Amino acid sequence: MQTLNRTVESLSIAAPTQPCCRSSVNTSRPANHILRAMEAESFEALRPDLRRVAAKRGDVLIEQGQRVEIVHFPVHAVLGNVLALKDGAAVETAAVGRDSVSGLAAVFADAPLAWSLRVQVAGHLWAMRADRLQRAMDASDRLRDLLLKV
Repeated sequence: MQTLNRTVESLSIAAPTQPCCRSSVNTSRPANHILRAMEAESFEALRPDLRRVAAKRGDVLIEQGQRVEIVHFPVHAVLGNVLALKDGAAVETAAVGRDSVSGLAAVFADAPLAWSLRVQVAGHLWAMRADRLQRAMDASDRLRDLLLKV
């Protein structure tokens, strides 16, 4: 399995990416429900940092115990929170699809991720640096409130 926990800058080298919604053809928001639910001001603050990433089934986006450097807003991909147990078994504890965003619990807690984040269904997603999302939440109580409900 390929591990993809990289900075957003390295993602542009490692995987097909493009800035969010900048072409004259596609000026609407991505089809992720969280991005669509944001107020215009919050979304516009995040837009320059969002990058489209093609994710392959089996890719490991973040290893268990690592800090969340990048959050993911799936559109067509489905991600799984997979907890590795001491006996070597693994359990998927949650699925992350177009109605959510990955890694928020660890971002809010400022702690390492307690599970790994794996691509269960290939497709594309929008990725951005977690510290930029944190700054946007610090600047907007409404954005923070929206993300607390996820």
